[in-house]
Amino acid sequence: MTDPAEITVKTIDHPGVDAFTAYAKLRTYTPGRGSFLLESRAPETPEGRYSVVGYRVRRMELMPPGVDAIAGAAGDLEKATPPETFAEAMATGMVGYLSSGSASLRLGVGLCDDEGPTAHFVLGATVVVFDHQSDEVIVAGPTKGNLVERCIWELSNGPEIAPLAAPDEDAEPEDLHAILTDEKLAAKAARAKPYVEDEVDSLILAQTLVVPCGDTSAFDAYRALRSLSQAAHGYFVDFGQAPGAPEAQVAGLSDTPLHIRRRGDGPTMAEALGEALPHQSTTGTPRAMANKLIRRLEDNSRQLWGGAVGYLCPGGEAGFVLADELITAMAGNFWCTAGAPIEADTDGASIPSTARQAARRRLAAIRAAQLATKG
Repeated sequence: MTDPAEITVKTIDHPGVDAFTAYAKLRTYTPGRGSFLLESRAPETPEGRYSVVGYRVRRMELMPPGVDAIAGAAGDLEKATPPETFAEAMATGMVGYLSSGSASLRLGVGLCDDEGPTAHFVLGATVVVFDHQSDEVIVAGPTKGNLVERCIWELSNGPEIAPLAAPDEDAEPEDLHAILTDEKLAAKAARAKPYVEDEVDSLILAQTLVVPCGDTSAFDAYRALRSLSQAAHGYFVDFGQAPGAPEAQVAGLSDTPLHIRRRGDGPTMAEALGEALPHQSTTGTPRAMANKLIRRLEDNSRQLWGGAVGYLCPGGEAGFVLADELITAMAGNFWCTAGAPIEADTDGASIPSTARQAARRRLAAIRAAQLATKG
């Protein structure tokens, strides 16, 4: 997975915009092509040092169901020689997600029939790195094509962002429907209760809510979502259009870092994520048993929800957060999965409303994006 392209790195005068605005400008120059935004909204923390914009992605990696994506993604890149700078590392690294199924496989838990890719990454971008500690802005990208100078020009000349009205936190999108009816979800909760009282301390059941995309922008949904939360990390990954790969966008927020590794320090990605996933906040406790019970109770894949989103660079520098509050745009729909915990004293009839409440901000964000589309 290493990228042999020669890389140019250049520190520039601060462009007067944050990473979010820089991404919004730059992505307009490459419609249909992969791009990403990794935002830190807690720059005072070690894991929040950088925000990164990437565009003009040159290729992607897609790992099908049944592949151990955690080990597969890490293998070649972690063994590679680390670049001299973080910006160069990001320009030669990969950004994307590991699905919840990648963690289940490691526990010996079978996948659902509708399981999608266990991992999807974009590689080889021109990047703009915002270093919140030094207040530097660094651009890195392929030397061929003079892409760094081109990026600097586009950063200064990109179009302004149209304003987005403040979302109504209680609004729900048009044409919303659930994968499971309230009655079916409540029935699954009733089936789960004996296990909670006997085999696990808690169990998280999932509900997936679906909204047709139509002309609604996934990026607008991300814009609205980030305005509703002060979560420490935000991400928007557009995988672009490529033969044999699903066109998808992943937008989300997280307060749960799973793995932050600077060069040469700490465990490898495979070690860290193998330990962190599945995460108890999306499965219950103890995690291994809860995950096995979930597979018995749930008929549909959780896809990305409960997996990880982030980056991995040559030499092992990496950063991943839990994929819990996310919206996925794929196959013509927005998908929002949310969890509802079941404990010994939980009333199973309350589970559908609990799951809906857990998705409330994301539903409001999609509604705001729908309204923006209508003008």
